[in-house]
Amino acid sequence: DVLYPRSIKSKEFRTGLTGYVKSGSVPVTRPLAERPIDLGQRVRDMPPHLGRLAQAKARQAVVMADAARLAGLVVDVSTRVEDSFIGTAWFDFLSSCKFTVGMKGGASLHDPYGLIHTKVESYKARHPEASFDEIERHCFKGKDMRHEFTAISPRLFESAMAGTCQILQREDYLGVLEPWRDYIPLEEDFSNMDDVLEAMKDLDRCQQIVENAKVALVDSEFFDYSQLVTAATDGLLNDIQPTSSTEWLEMSTFLAKAAKVVSEISSELHDASLNAIQEEVLDWSSGQFEKFVELVNHQQLSKIVKQCDVSLSFINVLHSLDHANSLDWFVEMAAISRRDSLSLRTAWIWRPLNRKFRHYEGG
Repeated sequence: DVLYPRSIKSKEFRTGLTGYVKSGSVPVTRPLAERPIDLGQRVRDMPPHLGRLAQAKARQAVVMADAARLAGLVVDVSTRVEDSFIGTAWFDFLSSCKFTVGMKGGASLHDPYGLIHTKVESYKARHPEASFDEIERHCFKGKDMRHEFTAISPRLFESAMAGTCQILQREDYLGVLEPWRDYIPLEEDFSNMDDVLEAMKDLDRCQQIVENAKVALVDSEFFDYSQLVTAATDGLLNDIQPTSSTEWLEMSTFLAKAAKVVSEISSELHDASLNAIQEEVLDWSSGQFEKFVELVNHQQLSKIVKQCDVSLSFINVLHSLDHANSLDWFVEMAAISRRDSLSLRTAWIWRPLNRKFRHYEGG
């Protein structure tokens, strides 16, 4: 009712997970005693506009890593994007770790129009060294933690499949994991850190915890991909009328193009930036807009912020586009936003522009 206030009135919602287990794909892994890394993890340090809750996972990993190093353990934990593992390299890394640390992921700020994101990015541009607390005071004071949007991480399953013992914040995980049976619990305030470090020394007990977690998460098949298929399609096919192969081909082509666009589009081209465009377009005088056109034509984007009073997120949008087409895109985007503000908040924002700009390379 908070995230989807319109849809909840007419749509059916079903529970889905952020990841599932592929049956028959569980490899043979080494026992904990043979693994070279005591504690390993990769966690992204999330941006402030997602709230304090989004910061918690990285903070947990760093605090746990510092404590493990002081205890003389071999630690490989990082929150840097450049230290990420891609594809099977991630599973290979996880399989070389005795322990990993984690918790549910999520956000605690509700920002449906991207206004908080725009304000945060603008403030960070002016104060790059600002702490989270400072950003909160200036950009969203009193708005954080009103809601908690959380979900389990797929790493819950990945760790179980890799045979890695999990140290998790004490929480309800799918109603099947119990602390000290399936994972080592770490309190939110880290008050039991000494108990956790002591438990990590007993590899026989931890090996049993690993086996228990594998039974609950993998061997039970409660979280197999087939469960996702059932949840998504149960009762659905009965309501669909037979359709022609031509229509299915058109849908397949549409989805392939959607995937291509989403994979290539710049990260700055998101709802917050689009909302910034809308706000600025509606407030501009004709003279201000003419000045903007002149600067864009001469590719003097760095002057736009000062001379046209445009936010940094908007400049990022222009940088992410081909300069030759950016002005056309901007004018059409402004027209669409005036007709339908909801279009600014949809992942299919490019769809209304498809017919007009289909002759450009890449659609």
